Amino acid sequence: MHQMNEIPGMHMLATCLLVAAVSYWYSSELLTALRLFVSDSALDGDMPEPEGNRRSPQGVPYTDLPHIVNADGQH
Repeated sequence: MHQMNEIPGMHMLATCLLVAAVSYWYSSELLTALRLFVSDSALDGDMPEPEGNRRSPQGVPYTDLPHIVNADGQH
């Protein structure tokens, strides 16, 4: 039966909050697992270097552009 001091819809609100909390927890677990998978697969092996001189997107060899240095400190 309905009690006088009970707010209508309170059970629905509590259920929605519970579902939201469980969904959030599972999504954060899924994201953590996905991050671990991606980081592990990224460390499996390095990409092979292309043959010949490395070139800029415009086709200019990086050795001709000494002012451009990548994150490895290489031209």
